[in-house]
Amino acid sequence: MRKILFILISLTIFNFYSCEKNKDSLIVNSPIPVATKWERIKSFPEIDVYDIIAYEPDEYYVLAGFVYFSHDSGESWQEIYSNIIVNTLDVNVFTQQIFISSFALQNGWLLYSADIGKTWTPPDSFPVNPFIRDFAFTTAGKIYAASSESDESLGGLYYSTDGGKKWHSTSISKEISVWKILLAENDDIYLSISEYQNDLSIRTGLLKSTDNAQTWVYMNPPSQPQFIRCMKFNHSALLFAGTSFGTGIFSSPDSGKTWISRGLEGYDIYDLEIDLTDNIYVVAYNHELNQSLFFYSDDDGESWINMNEGLPSGEIWALEIISQESLLAGTSKGLYKIKITDLVLD
Repeated sequence: MRKILFILISLTIFNFYSCEKNKDSLIVNSPIPVATKWERIKSFPEIDVYDIIAYEPDEYYVLAGFVYFSHDSGESWQEIYSNIIVNTLDVNVFTQQIFISSFALQNGWLLYSADIGKTWTPPDSFPVNPFIRDFAFTTAGKIYAASSESDESLGGLYYSTDGGKKWHSTSISKEISVWKILLAENDDIYLSISEYQNDLSIRTGLLKSTDNAQTWVYMNPPSQPQFIRCMKFNHSALLFAGTSFGTGIFSSPDSGKTWISRGLEGYDIYDLEIDLTDNIYVVAYNHELNQSLFFYSDDDGESWINMNEGLPSGEIWALEIISQESLLAGTSKGLYKIKITDLVLD
């Protein structure tokens, strides 16, 4: 039964649950531009792009089953890992180490590279067999790894202080699945989690630590049983959370204690980005439409503008802001790029 429930959680994370569309969520309060200027990066193949990381303005890392790297703003690409399907990719912006993991294997497979994928190294030790879902990196050199629980793995939060060689447990129970990590500017840590109850129901929510992952406080999600799939603070200390099960996006003025709906009901929020002027960019999937849409808001989510023109039909998996000038979108048909000035309306 536990394995079945884990599979259901995983399917939720990868958006295979159906939900009913709320027609009001399609209403936008601003005119849709006649045309946006999304352009496909033609040098990259037309395949599913699940994650994008910009290390420098001209250096992109892309997760598309395998891992790809560009040193020239997407003009050319090299495949830097292709031995097995990769599920999680992250780059330590302080050291340029690349971390990859896959839950296709039962041994908690994890590798890192310090030379842009020329060589890959497994850790010397890891406390459990993990299914790594997310990484996070601190300015002090600590690396966090979030793991989800199943019959073959243990959940929890783990850390390394030596560049990924040795990993240690935190105080988070290994029976708690940790899906996302958010490090706040004041060094508080937020975790999106789920855990099984005694009746085999699933509780979701946030865990927050203000003491370097020593102790944790549980906070309810916007509503049960929604998973918080992505979360970010804007520059006014508003916490935004994108959820699953078609419940849209929420904001919290008090770091997760209370939540306010910001619309897009009927959508699973795949990813969100916030620029330096607090414009919000969201990709959201609607099961009835069977496609993802790109939305933009310049008023903290009070209204949303659908700006999909130029993007392919189907899935939009990921977003990444490049030097506050451009936006990359990972889709089911490759990579797309647009200048932020072509998105933001006066």
